[in-house]
Order: sequence, then C-alpha cells, then structure tokens
Amino acid sequence: MAAPGVFYIEKTQGVASVGRGFKRIPPGYYLYGLALLLITGLVLSAYLVGGQVSFNREGDEEIIGTDFLVYFQKIYRDCEHQVVKISKEDEEDFPEGFSPTSFAGLTRQDLSSLIPAGWEIKKFSSREITLHKVLQGACPACTEERYIGIFQDKIAIFQGKPPHGILKEITSYEVKEIYRQELEEGIPFADEKEKRRILESYTS
Repeated sequence: MAAPGVFYIEKTQGVASVGRGFKRIPPGYYLYGLALLLITGLVLSAYLVGGQVSFNREGDEEIIGTDFLVYFQKIYRDCEHQVVKISKEDEEDFPEGFSPTSFAGLTRQDLSSLIPAGWEIKKFSSREITLHKVLQGACPACTEERYIGIFQDKIAIFQGKPPHGILKEITSYEVKEIYRQELEEGIPFADEKEKRRILESYTS
C-alpha cells in the first residue's frame, strides 16, 4: 500500500497508470456515463417540445390547442397598407364569418375548409395562426385623410396620407415654383372649407 501523498506507477496488462492509492477506472465506465447523459438529454428535449405542440390522434399532424392567438392580416390594394388584428380564443370580436370556439382541435386542412372566402392561412401552429386577406380600396385611416399635392404639374387632391395617396381630383391650377416643394410633400386638410382656403393661398 502506498503511503499517503505518495504517487506510484502500476502496470496492468502492459498499460501504465498513475494513482494515489486508487485503482484505475476501466474505460467502459466512461462510455456508460456518456450514453446515460445522452439518453437523459433526448428524453428531456422530447418532454419540453411535447409540452408546446399538440398533435391529432394519429400523432402525425399538428392541431390548434385550447390556448391560441389569431392574427387577422388585411392588405389594402390602393394604399398598400397592412392592418393586423390580434384575437384570443375567448374573444368574440372575430371578423364576420369566423367562430373562435370552432378553432380548437382543428388541423390546418380543417381550418382551411372553414374560413370564409378570400382568407388564406399564412402561418399555422398549435398556439398561433395568421390569416391573410387582400382587399380592394384604401385602409380606414387613408379613407378618412385627404391632402393637396401635385399631379403632372397641376394642383391635385389626394386621398390618404401624403405623399403616397390616391389621386381623386385634378384642378386647373398650375403649380407655382415657389410652392412646389410644399405641394410635393402634401398639405393635409380637414374639410372642404380648409381645402378652399389652401387652394386660394397657393394659387393667388
């Protein structure tokens, strides 16, 4: 037996090992420990992922869970603005034609057959769905706003937010160079009275 604090060299089957009074650990134990850690990691990962994703009875297709969010995405052609509404599964303010209580437990194919015409599924998971629709006209915000701008060197009236509105009216007034920059940026007005006042100021 080696004295405390004294190292010794032991030869075992032609392999030298250094120790402090302990026997060499066989290589097989290291492999066993590594395999055990690997299996534990795989089991833990499967458990964590399984808690986030729901599948149908066959286990091969994801379904909507009981706690989900729906993103209703509308794109307006005229102004190219996007309006997104977020609804939870327990809200009753879904767009017309939708029933929030019917979403839970559906597969992507099930949902596709139930959504109203014009809507498309852009994203699908057990906890989050994005539905997309393209609409004609301008968005509500642009519909309410108007401004005075320029079209082919004429003073014109636009609908929407400057300077990317929709042309609504072309006046007979030529653009004066002194006002060109302001008109190119767009001059909003609230009503017809303000519109007439601005036109008088920029044409007199």
